[in-house]
Amino acid sequence: MPFKTEWVAPAVFLKHRDVTIYRVHKDDDVEMFMCPYAYGYDEQCSNEGDFAFDVRELPNPHDHDVNRPPGCRAIMRDAIDAGILTQDGIQGDLACPNLST
Repeated sequence: MPFKTEWVAPAVFLKHRDVTIYRVHKDDDVEMFMCPYAYGYDEQCSNEGDFAFDVRELPNPHDHDVNRPPGCRAIMRDAIDAGILTQDGIQGDLACPNLST
């Protein structure tokens, strides 16, 4: 049986200053679960690494709970305020080798 695949914009997780952060789905499939720690800074974000980052790799000096959405938002807001997370991605040496977890 034929089927049709169409692109669906990812859900916005956070808007802070001039930065928009999106949720990332496992295998880039909207029918699959959202990756718990992977987020994107571009609508074309992918859990394969394109335009995405792992929130656990961001500095967390206030010890926000990375396992809950409010904690993730607080970590990201702090990183945006510090200039680490921008609409162009992570600034500095915070590469994320594996976002599929």
